[in-house]
Amino acid sequence: MERGVNLQASMIAPRSLLAVCSVVIAGCAPALRAPRAPAHEIRERWLSSFVFGVFGEPALDVRDVCSSGKASAVSVGSNVGTVSVSIVTLGIYTPRKVWVACAPRSK
Repeated sequence: MERGVNLQASMIAPRSLLAVCSVVIAGCAPALRAPRAPAHEIRERWLSSFVFGVFGEPALDVRDVCSSGKASAVSVGSNVGTVSVSIVTLGIYTPRKVWVACAPRSK
């Protein structure tokens, strides 16, 4: 007696796994927008952390980023690049994206 292979049933598992992975990845990358400011005043930096963000001390000194030494808004989150790096390194290196809107210089 020949054993038939149900091709449709064998494709369900990979499709289900792909769907679950897509939902998990999309949930890990929150939709954050950069602070609203003139484009020339927004600075972007990556902050390093390790083991899914448990280790490392991600800190950013605004005085090193903005020429005025002051920020009008700061936003921290993830983007496609940081999530991709986290996935490729299996969470060992987990960078965060920081957007800094620099305040104008005081006169």
